[in-house]
Amino acid sequence: MKQNPIPRKVWEALNELKAELLRTYGERLRGLYLYGSYARGDFTELGRHFVQAGLLPHEMHQWLREAFAQRQVCDYEFISKLGEEDVRGLEAKAEKFVSTTEDFLKTKG
Repeated sequence: MKQNPIPRKVWEALNELKAELLRTYGERLRGLYLYGSYARGDFTELGRHFVQAGLLPHEMHQWLREAFAQRQVCDYEFISKLGEEDVRGLEAKAEKFVSTTEDFLKTKG
């Protein structure tokens, strides 16, 4: 299965985290591992099975990728750089995502 590359901001945040952990734990740090749907590539299944098939709009896959990337950055950065306007934009897309998915399941699911 082809996996999408991890966004640059996520790598930067992971590298910062790694550097801080190395400063704190030194040689006691045995390794760092990335788990979850992005590492497994699961979250791209929406695009593969529903968007490419024309069942759901392309923008939904983009919204999911954007939200996931922002979540990863916020999870791994020490200080969140999302402002209120950013969060409101993500929230509006999430609400549209959910309503579109519900409509799809009611009519085609």
